[in-house]
Amino acid sequence: NVDIVYGLWVGVSRENVYIVRRKRKAGCRCHCCDQGEVRKVIPIANVQDVMITGPAGTAVLCCVKNVLHTVEIQTAAAGGQSGGGETGASQG
Repeated sequence: NVDIVYGLWVGVSRENVYIVRRKRKAGCRCHCCDQGEVRKVIPIANVQDVMITGPAGTAVLCCVKNVLHTVEIQTAAAGGQSGGGETGASQG
């Protein structure tokens, strides 16, 4: 879904990693089905590993090229925050 892709952002400052999923349409795309904005802040001190996977291949029937990077962040507090689907995909 295009709304999901354009609504995911990953940012980095000196102190934190920011993951933002903006408000978007869902379901039947009516206002009653909207999903609200979600922001997650991860302190840099808790980050153990970051893996950024570049786009390759195609997404749909060899017609649509993959153009998005996938970001996975592993923290000291948890096993890892997967960025691919829910919170961390970043447009390249």
